[in-house]
Amino acid sequence: MKRIKSLYYWIAVVVFGLIIANCLTIDSVVQPETAAVGEEITITVNATADVGDNARNYRLIFGILVPKNWNIRETATVRYDSDWDGGTKPKFPGSGVMFLDDETLSKGYQKSRGDDGEYTGNTWATDAYTYVGTGVNYGKMEWVVFISEQIHTEVDIIESGTITLTLDVGDGHTGTQLGYFLAQHQSGFEVDMYDTFFPDCMAITGTAPGSTDLCGPEPSVTVSFWPDTYSWNDLITIDFDAKVGGGQPTALVGASEVYLCANAVYTGGTSQACDNSAATKMRDMGNDTWQITIWARGLLDIPGDADISEITFNFKNSDGSIVVTEWEFPKTGEDFELVPNCN
Repeated sequence: MKRIKSLYYWIAVVVFGLIIANCLTIDSVVQPETAAVGEEITITVNATADVGDNARNYRLIFGILVPKNWNIRETATVRYDSDWDGGTKPKFPGSGVMFLDDETLSKGYQKSRGDDGEYTGNTWATDAYTYVGTGVNYGKMEWVVFISEQIHTEVDIIESGTITLTLDVGDGHTGTQLGYFLAQHQSGFEVDMYDTFFPDCMAITGTAPGSTDLCGPEPSVTVSFWPDTYSWNDLITIDFDAKVGGGQPTALVGASEVYLCANAVYTGGTSQACDNSAATKMRDMGNDTWQITIWARGLLDIPGDADISEITFNFKNSDGSIVVTEWEFPKTGEDFELVPNCN
């Protein structure tokens, strides 16, 4: 039953057997081929459930794979609909709003089950990476899970329905492959008890310069930062790959030492850290890659109550005869810029 199917549609509509059962099948997904940054899109998933002879109360577990920076926990709404009337227990409807799994594991139905049907100790989202994967995306994706209220199943029922999802499209990527899984909380990722669906990649328009295509190979970048989100007050790690420049390696390929040279503009002044000190010396990570972890206020001696308006930096060798500046968009030759990313 567990299948990965690939389809390309205009609207994403999820129709599924709302009566959670022994066998759940996602029949089709309808979603836009193209969406714009900031646009609210509707996705529908079509599915079927075959209850068999297992009558009891269940909850639907519905997961969607999206780029991390879309932040759909704050914007998405999900509901399920079917013709099921509750059978002999009408207090269990066949339609309703699905609520976001807050991943606290405080309720039994929030606890994921693995391929053997036993509790794993993980959230549904965590286990989705293992049992469903992330499609063709090279990274920067997350599973977000929604849970239904209880549904009562009766024997020998085959039911279809729809899950309708609305969400806001985020910036940062020109393309991505969304993914979906449908399970029920009593069986989880047990073999043949859940289903998955990966439509074709969606193109995203209106993205900022330098945005990447998550459906393509992971791009090589001169500079990257982690963690993914940070403020001026956090420890920030800067990675520098000297092999990656404007279509060719940078002039620091083969350097024996590399130093960070940083400049700051803040309320009431400017400062610079550009000496060959232990604080600015980058760690040699091998293969012409270098790394440094900084606390910007401390490195640049910025007063704690001062507002920082700009921090820029470049990389240099030990005697300063080679300096590497911005190679990417736009290719101005100016210093790299450190910009807080709090989303």
